Amino acid sequence: MARRVLYSTIVTVLVGLFFSFLAAVSLYQSEKQSVAHEVQKDVENAALSLGRELNIAIELLYALRNQLTASDEVNEETFVTFAESIMDRHPNIRSMEWAEVVDSRDRDLYEAEAALEFALFEIVELSDTGDLVKAQNRARYFPVKYITPYEDNQNVLGFDLASRATMKGALEMSWYRGVPIATPAIRLKREYEDLSGFLMLLPVFHGEPETDADREDALRGFLLALFDVKDIFQLAINNTVKESINLSLLDMG
Repeated sequence: MARRVLYSTIVTVLVGLFFSFLAAVSLYQSEKQSVAHEVQKDVENAALSLGRELNIAIELLYALRNQLTASDEVNEETFVTFAESIMDRHPNIRSMEWAEVVDSRDRDLYEAEAALEFALFEIVELSDTGDLVKAQNRARYFPVKYITPYEDNQNVLGFDLASRATMKGALEMSWYRGVPIATPAIRLKREYEDLSGFLMLLPVFHGEPETDADREDALRGFLLALFDVKDIFQLAINNTVKESINLSLLDMG
């Protein structure tokens, strides 16, 4: 009798322990799924917030394009005034540029006229050693003519965006489609080597061309904005992600 009671007690304890173990495992899995769901939710919210910040900046670029389209001529004062008003509203834009399209047959005249505004103006490109040199002959150029802030970026003046194959491809895609295109930033200064930024390109046309052929003939130039992704990402996660979760934005390119 005593043995039966002992065996029954042992079996009862073992069964209780087994079901307690199952309950603990189930609770652990439930909590694990709940944590994973919360993390996924925070990641999705951060991505949405990051997208909103970038869309706001792109809308501001469109507003500047509309201002330039309404102007018969783009000059330094007009560009800098409009560009700085946008940078004041979106401090994550580190610099803004205006690059014009120049046909090869018009290069000499263009450089001579630009030199009246900026002494010794020349269309340049980066050499293999990283120095700025006179741009080689090509069918068309996209030199940077105006930039703000000028003091920190004056060496970019005259730089031909089309001198880099990847940039040239982005310019042409943006041009023919009439849409903004993002491309990695071209680093011309050591100060920018640690800048996790990208350039947003937006074509500016004469009028409002609707077809590819019309856009090819109507192109005036490009607006460029250098975005600091780290700042934008930090702003996005500060508004959406809990302090106990650490998120990092990785450049897989």
